[in-house]
Amino acid sequence: RETLTAMILDLAPETPGETLEGMEDQELRDLLNQLLAEVAPPISPWAIMALVGGLGGLGVVAAVALSAARPGE
Repeated sequence: RETLTAMILDLAPETPGETLEGMEDQELRDLLNQLLAEVAPPISPWAIMALVGGLGGLGVVAAVALSAARPGE
């Protein structure tokens, strides 16, 4: 409970402490989730595509390096 209150006050210092003390634990969790959703930026589809492309490229490089490291037959 104290951790939830501290995190809410860090994200929204204008929130009165008396208001938070009167809230139930689930209400505090809901408020914290709402504040975090406002603060956290949404994930861009381009960022996901870049991550997948980067991992794919890394896989190709690893496959080429492993095939080049094999002794010739």
